[in-house]
Amino acid sequence: KLPDINGNTTIGVVATNAKLTKAQATMMAASSHDGLALAIRPSHLIGDGDTMFSISTGEQGGIDGYGDMNRIIAGAIQTVSLAIVNAINFAETIGGIPSVKDL
Repeated sequence: KLPDINGNTTIGVVATNAKLTKAQATMMAASSHDGLALAIRPSHLIGDGDTMFSISTGEQGGIDGYGDMNRIIAGAIQTVSLAIVNAINFAETIGGIPSVKDL
């Protein structure tokens, strides 16, 4: 019998200081799901509620062409993946659920 793996939702926020349009912020949020898939296996299963949000502080200038947007997308993917790995590595045991460091 296969283990029950339904309902493992991951929610996150990815932010940039670049000024993004609504469409660019949506693209950054959608692309950041790749970071989930790099760090969490399996991810995006039926029953999962995996959701990523994006925010832009707008402190820096707007995006100038595809190159800038591609760098933001690549950075978002890498940042989400590394944040998940760091969260796993630095988590503490709680409620009888062991952390990675205690295994």
